[in-house]
Amino acid sequence: MNSKFAQQLGSEETYPHLLEKNYPHIVEKMALHWEAATFEDYLASLLFDQRGHRAGFPPGILQEIFSLQNHYRSRQAPRPISIDTWADSVALPRRHHGE
Repeated sequence: MNSKFAQQLGSEETYPHLLEKNYPHIVEKMALHWEAATFEDYLASLLFDQRGHRAGFPPGILQEIFSLQNHYRSRQAPRPISIDTWADSVALPRRHHGE
């Protein structure tokens, strides 16, 4: 067990034992990224094939990755909720018929 990562997680329940058994190098990288803003980017690189030839992970491994993602997100500061759905939208110039 990666003691640094186990300590970072703070919970034995979320430790990815199956992932570590089959892909120990991934758990090592997760430990490096956990406290950085790059953790979710690293997870995305695992889950979404950018090279076009990966076979994907078995279901048990995917479950552990998704559990880690949920655990990570639950420990982050909540994002402010905007009351106005369109507040962050960009105003585009209007076109008139016949232009």
